Amino acid sequence: MSYYKIDDRGAKWLRHAIKTPYALKLVCELYEGENIDKIGRTDITVSNLLKAKLDVLDQEFKKIAGFEDNIYDQIVKSVLLKINELFEQQEEVTRTQIKNNLRQLGICNYLGEKGINDILDFLEKHSFLQSYQKCAKSFFEESETIYLSGTQPVYDYIKALRMFEKSKYSDELELDNQVLDNTGALQMYSVMILDCYGELLWNNKSCQESLYEGELFEIVAFALINVNTTISDKYAGWLKDIMSQNAYALSLAVNKIIFPLARNKESALGSMLLDECLRTYDKPAERDVIWSIPSGLRGNRDSVWVRYEDIDYFNEVYELENTDCFYGMPLIWAWGLTSVDNRQRTKVRQEITKWGITCPEEFFKLFEHFSDINDIQVKTDFFAIAMSITYVCRKNHHFLKLISRWIMTNVFLYKEIRGIYNAAIRYYSRAIIECAFSEKIISDKQISKCRPPYRKNTCFLPFAPEATNGNRMGGYRMMDYDLSRYVLCDPIDRMFLGNRFHKDKIESIIEKYRKKYSLLELTSEKWILGIAFGYIKDAGWNDLIFYGKPNGEQAGEILGLDVAINRRFGAATHGSMSQIMTITEKYTWCAKMELLGFLADRVPYFSYEEHDKYVEDYGQLEDYVNPYQELRQIDVDKVMEETEWLLPEELTPSISGCSNNALDIKKWLDESPTPNFDKWINIQEGELTLFGSHCVSNDIQGVTTMMWISSGLIKARSIGSLIKKTKNREFAVGMINAGEVLAYPTADCYISPLEVCWFDWKEEHESGIIYGNNLLLKNVTRCTCDMQESGENEYEIPSKKVRELMGIISGDGYHYYNNKGLEIAKYRDAGERYGDNQHMLLVNKDIFYQRTFEIGLQPVWIIRVLKEISNKARERLDCFMDRDETYLVWKNSTGWKKQKIDWQD
Repeated sequence: MSYYKIDDRGAKWLRHAIKTPYALKLVCELYEGENIDKIGRTDITVSNLLKAKLDVLDQEFKKIAGFEDNIYDQIVKSVLLKINELFEQQEEVTRTQIKNNLRQLGICNYLGEKGINDILDFLEKHSFLQSYQKCAKSFFEESETIYLSGTQPVYDYIKALRMFEKSKYSDELELDNQVLDNTGALQMYSVMILDCYGELLWNNKSCQESLYEGELFEIVAFALINVNTTISDKYAGWLKDIMSQNAYALSLAVNKIIFPLARNKESALGSMLLDECLRTYDKPAERDVIWSIPSGLRGNRDSVWVRYEDIDYFNEVYELENTDCFYGMPLIWAWGLTSVDNRQRTKVRQEITKWGITCPEEFFKLFEHFSDINDIQVKTDFFAIAMSITYVCRKNHHFLKLISRWIMTNVFLYKEIRGIYNAAIRYYSRAIIECAFSEKIISDKQISKCRPPYRKNTCFLPFAPEATNGNRMGGYRMMDYDLSRYVLCDPIDRMFLGNRFHKDKIESIIEKYRKKYSLLELTSEKWILGIAFGYIKDAGWNDLIFYGKPNGEQAGEILGLDVAINRRFGAATHGSMSQIMTITEKYTWCAKMELLGFLADRVPYFSYEEHDKYVEDYGQLEDYVNPYQELRQIDVDKVMEETEWLLPEELTPSISGCSNNALDIKKWLDESPTPNFDKWINIQEGELTLFGSHCVSNDIQGVTTMMWISSGLIKARSIGSLIKKTKNREFAVGMINAGEVLAYPTADCYISPLEVCWFDWKEEHESGIIYGNNLLLKNVTRCTCDMQESGENEYEIPSKKVRELMGIISGDGYHYYNNKGLEIAKYRDAGERYGDNQHMLLVNKDIFYQRTFEIGLQPVWIIRVLKEISNKARERLDCFMDRDETYLVWKNSTGWKKQKIDWQD
């Protein structure tokens, strides 16, 4: 458009509305040099653009031919319609054939022979015709000009126009096969009929007999998105009825109409219609049957879940943009969070998070809009996204006030969780409030109301007595062994119900259910299954639809939806979330979160260190999704492949005269030099190593060197006391494995680096080592993150103490930033994951030294150097040899010092 000098500042929606390159070409030709902020949406449909283009060409040709404007109004259109008659019979026509055909037109009285030649040349110039010369075969023959039809959309339009002008439309009108067999022409005709008569081809007898239902729907959809909204809006009820029929109809409607019209604020067939339709379901599982499931599932003849295409979330055309209002495209994306396809859910979370960061206030409106949704999975994901956006946009105090006040009012008001037991929602809500507190948006008194433990109330959770016939090892119905044991019973027992010091509290809870449901026997594991299945049933699950009557695919089988999903996709094991979940699994995970929150209010958390303390950090209970970490996730293998090594010296140098026999390997292990630790600590200009792991092999020599570097902070001038303590064997044993001298965040298992950095209120375990009356504070924390696509990744990140000292408030595992957005620490990976490799955590040297010295601390490094026979040489020689040394390293006024830590007798 810039080439044609078109000003579209007032019509940015154009780039979403123009569907084809030809439509773009027509827009540029028709509006060259103009400001088109007043252009209408229906003005840029191919049919209307072609209509306008023909009018322009008609005026242009009349000027060339020297006609007055009132001589004949539709020369170009009439000629194209007549030529189209020939192309319907044959693919190529001669110039002579065309001219003979055109002579039948009344306009030849005005055109004459020269005019006919001129109009043909004119049409070819504008690509409505294309030609080539057919050479004469003999001296007595003349060469002939052969024509082919030009631009396809033009002839589609002309075919449709001929049909339209030939007969008045009715549902009984028999359409020409020339149009029925040409999708483009039928689409154009469909637009004309809807635009002129307000009728859809949906009920046309010819169309119903000649086209598959899906093909006909696409034709109708093309018309609905290409006419004025005053016409198309009348079909909102019709479309809503279509969407409620089955999964196939719903996916067609969304992909062909709802998505294309999502950014049209005037249309009644856009996102709000979908939202209205999906909100009509009283139970979320009832909606899941036709909305949340994948395509390609088998079913019986009447199975409403069968469909052939997925909702089009992976189409880049529909990705969210910072101009999108919450009730437009984001609304469709938000409904994608109901999906049982976790790959889709991850994509949707990322997309909404990315959009929400650029439009936080609009996101808040979307968040509010979905706050009353009856699908707990959607609500949980929304709180996760809200948490991510809050921390990324923490300096946007207007948004921070909006989201934190909503959380205070709707979650934490009067110290009660208002019936919200979901552990994930509690976790994200508390995190949002802590962010607001750190930015001084809320007071000490307010934050105290939002920190666990929370006050309990008297209530019963949903319960399904029939599920007590199941057990931990067998599950119940589609809640199989993995779900019942690894997702539910094992972790809940470990954290709460296995707390032998509070059996009275546990028994009191179970006894209430035993009495209410008149159960003779109710063990803790049967209680868990009863609660979980109660939630699943409460979501709308039932035997008839979701389980059916499976019989191993034999005749007469009634296939349930969950069985169909399980047969095609299988399930994850050992407590992992399946990539494609059954409906049962979806709500089992939701039930687990409800159980964790419910029990956290009533039973102290059980661990090896503590058994009388109620949960104060819900990060202890479960692994929680962090959408911003998903968005920023870095491919570790790709990073390792692309990152250059940093080797200040040879770590496994060859010794002259030594080969790779056993004697020479022994000699190398004894005589090879100890690395220069100064070089490895100050490994790069301006950067300091806090953590390092290096593995370098020398196949010629038959040896490998591994070096681990960790670090800590001690009180200045207390190094002597630390050295003395290392003489104690028990103390030294805890120091020698330098790669494990690390702190760990409070988490059940997985936690993202971003959460560790963001949540300054989160505690760390094993953060220091006591020596005498002093404490060595560890500089490095290790966390493990688990992503749906990339799996587990381990990260060594700056410890809480280092983050406080250096002002680190954010970090994704590779890059760490302060509140000014400056990168002041980074992680490097190089080499191969299971071969020679190098991993380092580096910090800004000047900032680190300045901040530590300001508060009277001194850095120290613990470095282990393990030199050993390589794996290949070990297999060949059938022996093992090594040299294993650990050093305490520090710097004083005279230079770098090291002290070997002897731990063996």
